[in-house]
Amino acid sequence: MNYSNKNIILNISKIIIFTFVISLKFFTINAFSLVVQQDPIGIYCIKDNGIRAISEWVEIDFEGDNYLEYYYFDSNGYLIMNGITPDGYIVNERGQWIENGIVQRKYYAIPTTKKITNDSNNTNIKRDQPRLRNDDRSYIFVIALVIIVLIIFLYIKSLSSDNTQYKRKNYDNYNAPYQPNYSRNTTINNDTTISRSIWWHLRSDTDKKGEEGEDNAAVELKYLGKDFVVLRNVNLPRSNKEPVQIDFLCISKKGIFVIEVKNWLGKVTGNYEDEIWHSQINNTINSQKNPVKQNEWHVDVLKRFIRQSMIFHSIIVFTDRADIGWLDKKQNRTYITNIDNLNNVIYNIYESTKVIPYGNYKSVAGNLRKFAE
Repeated sequence: MNYSNKNIILNISKIIIFTFVISLKFFTINAFSLVVQQDPIGIYCIKDNGIRAISEWVEIDFEGDNYLEYYYFDSNGYLIMNGITPDGYIVNERGQWIENGIVQRKYYAIPTTKKITNDSNNTNIKRDQPRLRNDDRSYIFVIALVIIVLIIFLYIKSLSSDNTQYKRKNYDNYNAPYQPNYSRNTTINNDTTISRSIWWHLRSDTDKKGEEGEDNAAVELKYLGKDFVVLRNVNLPRSNKEPVQIDFLCISKKGIFVIEVKNWLGKVTGNYEDEIWHSQINNTINSQKNPVKQNEWHVDVLKRFIRQSMIFHSIIVFTDRADIGWLDKKQNRTYITNIDNLNNVIYNIYESTKVIPYGNYKSVAGNLRKFAE
């Protein structure tokens, strides 16, 4: 995974963490219950939003009988008792609002806290309209947050699906010469991630085609099974020269499969002896270097790099954009196929290879892994 992909993943992670922390803070603030306490100065009230009641009426059910009485807390936040509130109402020795000596109270079905306000056009008390409790609002907020995160996740995942434009096949029903029952649970350095789907849209058209072809091949190769170690984009360093980039290495006890992916368009023609191959669609002909010789050179570089007794298999794989019906499927040391038949070619080569090389393929894979994405 390159530096840009890591930055994108880091930024997405920061956004998710920040949103989660904010949601926890919101939930914690609104999860307070109404608290009434006393200190040496007097009685004060902490409301269900965590803020102290100051210069306001608060409805409290001290007796727990589902009846609310009205209490006024002054500008210092303390309960007024046996006196008159700033807005002209009488409270008894317990701080309850009374009219003609009768405590004013009301029945409630669900515990709530409401504030009393003074209507300047009427001498009667006007209560706030019924509202959701704060803890109810917290649940609604958290549910909404989860829905938003889910929508974002599904959108980004759809971007990744659009990039590959590939449907997985059921190999159990695939009519192929060889159908081994390998487990599909295998480890692959498959970089078809959220960051790749975002970065893919920022690339040039040429790079996008190459990326798309490699992504399709990666989806295919991850079904090879536990007998293969798959590495992607292996960059082999060379002294005083540019590194050699290999699209895929499939490393097994019966050899290393060196795979070059080509996302050419149209009818492909060429032979091993040709320096230039051609791809044609309609009247447009594109010229490319001979991919067979290119990949066999990759094999030679890899041999010198690992310096172990291993068998090497060269494979050129074309995407479904290319018509390779005109090509010989075996040219010199290299096999040519399309993505749909890639795994079957690998299986057939694997089964037909009788000699097991001396080198430890797991050790080789471990040494090469640090040069892969």
